[in-house]
Amino acid sequence: MSIRLPFIALLLAALTQIAGPRPAAAEPVPGPQTSYKAVETVEVQGGRSLQATVYRDGLRERREMHVDGQTVAIITRPADQELLMLMPGRNAAMKMKYERAMRDLDSGDLQGFDADPVAQETVNGLDTTKYRIAGDNGRGTVFDGHAWVTDDGIRAKLAGTVRFSDGSRSPIRITLKEVVRGDQPNALFTLPQGTRVMDMSKLPDSMQGGPMGGMMRQ
Repeated sequence: MSIRLPFIALLLAALTQIAGPRPAAAEPVPGPQTSYKAVETVEVQGGRSLQATVYRDGLRERREMHVDGQTVAIITRPADQELLMLMPGRNAAMKMKYERAMRDLDSGDLQGFDADPVAQETVNGLDTTKYRIAGDNGRGTVFDGHAWVTDDGIRAKLAGTVRFSDGSRSPIRITLKEVVRGDQPNALFTLPQGTRVMDMSKLPDSMQGGPMGGMMRQ
């Protein structure tokens, strides 16, 4: 198994945290209030980009993408404190503690920062409010930019800069298209029966991942 797969999967899981702020000051950005399916494109430093199909059900999320010719699905279940990386073609998955995965990527949850509405704009057919947002996770990771969010909490677009505790920076741009609201099957957020699972939560912290800043520079 290529070691790149978990790193890329964890990167996108961490970017999810940046994409859903719940500020404590100024006007609150709407949190997730609807289920939907969409195509998401993430662009980072050096012109690199990744595209994923996103399924959202409340706080639960599934992202499917193709990496090195393989399909990888990232399932995040915050209520269960779990992050699952499923490789359907290998009938295998890795399981880890959600908060630990975020911590080891040096991403933090970036919750609680200021958000100021600055405009009403349409993004790929979605009516959104554009927010100016900025925040520090308390451990040296800072996000500075804008988010475009619908009234029912769909983050249609995010653009800005992430600065990490090691001093590195990376621009980031996340956009959604082909958004279809509607209930998503529960099976999308669970592992298929018979999947072989490696429980990463039982391994030493040093094997859970690395700083996200370093990954974005690669």
